[in-house]
Order: sequence, then structure tokens, then C-alpha cells
Amino acid sequence: MKKYIAGLILLIFIASIASVSAFTVGDGSTQSVCATQTALFVVPVEHEDSSLGHYTVSLSGNAAKWAVAAPSGFTLDAGETTSVFVYATPSINALPGDYELKVTVTAGRGESHTVINTLEVQNCHQGSLFAEVDALEACAGIPAQFSVDITNDGAFSETFELALSGDGARYATLSNDVIKLNAGETRELLVTIDTNKIGLHGITVTAQSADSGVVAIEKLQFEAKGCYDFEFAPEKNYFSFCENVEVKVPFVVENRGTLPNTYTLLVDGPKWAFAENTELTVPAESSELTSIVLFPGYGVEGDFKVRVQAVGEQGDVSVQKEIVANILECHSTSLEIPKSDDTVCPFTDESYEVSLANLGEYAEHYVVAVTGADWAAPSEEFIDVNAGESGKFTLDISPRDVESGQYVLKVNAESQDSCHSSNSDVIAINIASRDSCFGVKINAQYESVDVVYGEGALVPVVVENKGTEESIYTLDVSGTGASYAQLNPGTLTLGGGESETAYLYISMPEETPKNVYSLTVSARLEDGTLSDSDKVEVRLITGDVKVDLVTGDEEDIELVVEEEKEGIGSKLRGIVGGVIGVVSGGANKVTGALVSKTAGFSNWVIILGLVVLVGIIVLVWKLIGELEESPKEKKPKTKKGLWQRFIDFLEEDDDDEWGLNKKPKRNRRKR
Repeated sequence: MKKYIAGLILLIFIASIASVSAFTVGDGSTQSVCATQTALFVVPVEHEDSSLGHYTVSLSGNAAKWAVAAPSGFTLDAGETTSVFVYATPSINALPGDYELKVTVTAGRGESHTVINTLEVQNCHQGSLFAEVDALEACAGIPAQFSVDITNDGAFSETFELALSGDGARYATLSNDVIKLNAGETRELLVTIDTNKIGLHGITVTAQSADSGVVAIEKLQFEAKGCYDFEFAPEKNYFSFCENVEVKVPFVVENRGTLPNTYTLLVDGPKWAFAENTELTVPAESSELTSIVLFPGYGVEGDFKVRVQAVGEQGDVSVQKEIVANILECHSTSLEIPKSDDTVCPFTDESYEVSLANLGEYAEHYVVAVTGADWAAPSEEFIDVNAGESGKFTLDISPRDVESGQYVLKVNAESQDSCHSSNSDVIAINIASRDSCFGVKINAQYESVDVVYGEGALVPVVVENKGTEESIYTLDVSGTGASYAQLNPGTLTLGGGESETAYLYISMPEETPKNVYSLTVSARLEDGTLSDSDKVEVRLITGDVKVDLVTGDEEDIELVVEEEKEGIGSKLRGIVGGVIGVVSGGANKVTGALVSKTAGFSNWVIILGLVVLVGIIVLVWKLIGELEESPKEKKPKTKKGLWQRFIDFLEEDDDDEWGLNKKPKRNRRKR
């Protein structure tokens, strides 16, 4: 059995060998194409067997991804020949180079032949830049040009985008930014460079295709020489000076170039800054001096920037410098009224001290003016004030029959020198109605006093409430001599019809500039209304001069004299009341006379009489006390003497206000 099987296998093997088809294929070839172009490879196939043959075609190699075979399968009769067409199209991204394309033809019974083809992908997108002259030299500030040819060396039309780079690119421009070239076409580009910067500058021209990305470059060099190089600088760049003073700032123009040049000077700053010479010609390698004039007028103050530019006529070169002018206000005035507003009654006079300071560097002669009301005027119309010093004057107002309301008074002081330096201040004066003004009366006891250096004078000032309601009054003193006077107390509270005395103390220090000063004492209601005022003239004298001051009212003095004459025949309460009135009224005025050092000899006589009278009252008071302590004894009626009549008078019940006739209680026996 095994023999039969082995024989059968042998017969099958022989039959299979006999049935293999015999065929041949052509040789491989090489094709060159551009990317996106198609190459055709033709592979001939000849069937040499006598029986029918079946064939398939397959592709391999690194070019197979771009290729396709047609037909991919076919049948041939005995002795028949056919061709296989292989198409290869490289993609647009294919890089130039050689690629292998294998074509394999396989018979139906397993026999196969492979043909190796070569696909050459060419660089069909090319461009180039070429400058016949790639290096130039020129004067700084003089434009120069490069001529550059751009060529499309590829097989397709290309659109090239052009750009510049390198340290010299900032000074250069291109004649074209974009250019389209057909295959093999050439165009001229112009590269213009213009710079004032001396030295060697490099420029790179780049052309890149927007279609294929192909890039071409060309490098250029430009050397800018200092044919028109120059320097322009001030002697210094900071100047400080007074207003209305002319200052010339020196500027040096140095031509460092190899050619002469003319320079135009431009000034950018305040209108009082200008060039002494607007044009200046300077030979090569030399220098010239010019000036910038600064002449600010009066009233200019602060820091001012002045920019000066020199522009060369040749080479388009320029240099700009900056200086600072610090202008000092050497003529400055300050005027100040201490009060910003006040309330004044009509038919009254008031003065306000005004301070005038010369803050400048020079003495000034001022004229003073007041506007706003015809009843206001300065105490002085002309004042001379040295530099750094101050003066004083008063604003005097005398509103008479003026309607109530607010009046704004402006006080202005202006220098009569060429600077006309001035300053002003305002005060709002409220004229009160008459009804609100005359509720108080103030009366200085003396219209004038004489004062010696280093000594003082005391002036009583009586303040009387003319109204019916209690009021609070503020007392103040003003006028040219206000700084030498004190008024105390400063505030008084008075009921209706009441009055009280304040004291104005005046003292003059050494070197007081004037001989006569005026003082105004005023009483104001609590709301600030100026209700009444009185004036005192102060005369400054030398030597020991005494001022006689009134020590008491004549009525008070006569009262004391009459009481002394009447003796003790009057009622004790009347005596005590009269004495107390005299003491309270007369003593104050005596004190004033003592302090002012101006009382006469008669004052001392009155003082001595008062002391004696007070002693008598004390003795009588003690006697009454002893009488009240001892009980009365019954005595037979006798003729009453002077002493007994005095005792009976004390026991009367007409007026027991003082409690002097209280009888001691006695224990009586019942009968």
C-alpha cells in the first residue's frame, strides 16, 4: 500500500513541474520629474508557455506610495505579450532625490519576476539673488543704493516676498516688497540705505516663495563715513537767574566731518528764548561759537525747558540739546488783611491793620489803593519797603448813612518801579442795620493820653448796656497803636441798663517809630456786630509827664462831704449804704489814679477822709452790739440827751433791713 502512495506523490510532483508557466519581463528604467509631476514606467510581459497564463502585478519601494500599476492583473495565451503601465506622481512635499520603485509580476502558479525602476525627484522650485556690487561706502546722511537681481530658476511661476534684516536694516528700504516671476525670469531690486550713524552696517536681503517656500538670500555691506559729522553742545545746561534779566547761553558747533556745512538753529521753548544766530556756517574740522538768548519778563517764575536743535544743510544730520532756565521771582509782594470779614454799624469808624511785605530782592516804592466803597481809604497812599522787609498801614472805614448789606473792599499795593509787582487782599464788610447796632455805649474816660517810654497809662473804659435784655459784649482794641495796648477784661456780661468799667493799659517800648497813635476801643455783641466804639489818641513824649485822671464823680464826692457834715443824726442804714456806694465807686477811680501815677494831692485828702469815716462806722457797729447784749434797765424819765436820742433812733421799726433794732427777749413773770 505504501508503494502506491509514494508513487502517487511522485506523479503529482512531476505534473506540477510540468504545469508551471514560463514568462519574461522587461528591464527597469529611470525617470526624472518635478514634485507633483507624473513619471510613466512601462514593463513588457511575454507569456512563453503553451497553456493559458494568469498574472498579478504588485509595487514596492520608497516611491511606491506615489505609484499605481495598470493593469494590476491580466491573462495571456500561449506566446502572447502585453505591457504593464506604472504611473508615479511625487507629492508637493517630496524632497529632491532618487526613489526606488519595484514592479513585481507574479504568475498564477507562483512564478514571479521583479523589475527595479528609479524615480528622480528634481528641485523644480528655485530662486536666486545676485548683487554685482555687494559693498558700498558713502557719507553719513547721504543716501546710497544697491542693485540686486532676483531670478526664478525653477520650472514654475513663483511669487517672492522680500525682506531685510541685519543691523543696517533699520536704515534701509526695498523698492519692492512682493514680486512675481515666471520660470526663468529675472528682475532688478533696489536697496536704499540712508543713515547718519557712522560705521559699517550689514544688510541681508531675503526672497521667499509664497508658493513653494523656496528661499534665496544675498548679503550686503554699507560703510557710513563721517563726511558731515558734527557736535552741538551748550556750555552748561542749567541756568538760574532773576526775572527781567537777559542771559546768553553759549553753544559750540563743532564740524567733525570732512566737508564744510551750514547749520540752522531751531529753538523750541518759551517765547522769550531765541537764537542769536539762526544760521551758522562751519568749515570742515573746525568749530564756531553762538548763543541762545533767554530774556524773561516780569512775573515769570519757575523752571522752563528750552530745546535747541542744529540741523545740517548737507548730509541731513541734526543734533538736539536741552537746557533748563530756572527763573527767580526777584520782585514779589505780599499784602494781607488779618480779617476776612467783619460786621460794622453805620455812623461808626473802624480801622484794620494791613501788612505789606516785600519778598523780592530789591527795594520797592508802592502805591496803595482801596476799591469797593467810597467810605474806605488807606491810612497811607505811598509806602517804601526794602527788600525782605515789611510795612504796615491801616484800612480806615467810616460808613455813615450807608444801607445795610455786604461790601467787598479790595486793598491793592503796586510797585511803581518797572516791575509793577503787586498784590491785593479783600475783606467783606457787612453793614448792620441801625436797630441792631445801638444797644450798647462805650466811653473811654480820656480822649488822649501822654505816655513816656517804658511807662504805662491806664484808661478806664465804661461799657453800658443801653438795651433791656442781658447781653454779652466782646471788647477789643484796634488802630495803629493796637500792638501797644491791652484791654481787660475782654468780655462783659451786662443786664439791661447795667454798666461796668474795663481798663485799657497802654505802654510804649523803646524805639517806637511814631509819636502819635490812635486806638479804637469797641464793644461787640456776641454775634460779632460792632455796636459802638470810642477813640483814644496816644501821644508818645519824653520826660516825666503826669496825666491827671479823674478819681471819682463829683456827685459821689459831694455825697461823702454832706454825710460827714450831717454826722450820725441820719439813719445808720443810709450811712452804711452811702458809704458802701462811695467805697465801691470812688475806690475804683482812686485805684485808677494810683496806677496811672497822675493823681493830684486832692485825691489823697479824699482817701484820708474815707479811712476816718470807715473807722467811725466800725466803732458805732461795736457799740450797737454791746447795747443789744445788755438788758435795758428801767430808769425814771429824765430829760433825754444826745446819746439817748441816738439809742431811741436805733430802736425804731421804720426799716429793719439791717437787723440792728432786734430786741433781746425777756422772761416776764405772770402776775
